[in-house]
Amino acid sequence: MLLGQTSPSPVRFRVTVTGPLNSLIPRLQAEDIRIWEDGDEQEITHFAPDIQPLSVGIIHDGGNSFRDATRVFLEGLPRGTEYFLMTGDTVIRPFSIDLLGLPRIYRNETTTVENVYIGLDVLKESAFPRKALVVLADTVGEPPEVEYYRQHAIRQDVPVYFILMSDGIGGAPTGVNALKEQTEHTGGETYFGLSDASVQAENFVRQVSQGLKNQYIVGYVPQKVSKNRSWRKLRVALRREEKAPKLSARIKSGYYTALP
Repeated sequence: MLLGQTSPSPVRFRVTVTGPLNSLIPRLQAEDIRIWEDGDEQEITHFAPDIQPLSVGIIHDGGNSFRDATRVFLEGLPRGTEYFLMTGDTVIRPFSIDLLGLPRIYRNETTTVENVYIGLDVLKESAFPRKALVVLADTVGEPPEVEYYRQHAIRQDVPVYFILMSDGIGGAPTGVNALKEQTEHTGGETYFGLSDASVQAENFVRQVSQGLKNQYIVGYVPQKVSKNRSWRKLRVALRREEKAPKLSARIKSGYYTALP
């Protein structure tokens, strides 16, 4: 290293692994995962299953498609998971670990990017460091200041999952695209299904809960050093060996380096 050159600091990110629905996912090792930063593959120096307790927020703005989805989702998560429920921009059930007394009827609201912003802020008050936000929607409203909300989501260590059940576009195309973009940037996932297809909606939430039970913390020391605050793009993949031929991995789209 040249005299005066700043040594890069180690970084760690959460990787979510999913497979075919209801399949048993094998426990992975560091050699099963590859990670790239700005196109350069990194040498993994830290790898561990993320077994920390989980806090989740659920924004329930859908109708009949989701009548049992919240219960199915929460039952698929580790015991003791903390959760809260929102409809629109209102918290209707504060943080709890009790699954008894879950509402059976929810207000059918129009989901907005602003509601996701509120949900992410509520999660800041959660008891546990590992978090996720799930949006269940039939329609999506037009978003103002898309870039502001996108940047806010990127800076949180919270994957956002977006499930839209609709026979059409599901509302404002720009709103749908904005929410879809948020999921991609945060390491979550987007699902599209048909209105009133409750079985399909329940399969979607099972897929989300499967991934949240199979998360890993992966760390490395970046190869490149930057003296300026910059955006680093991330990509993750699994080695396609016999051990995990049908698994897939997700990570947030990138991160901003800290100023030296």
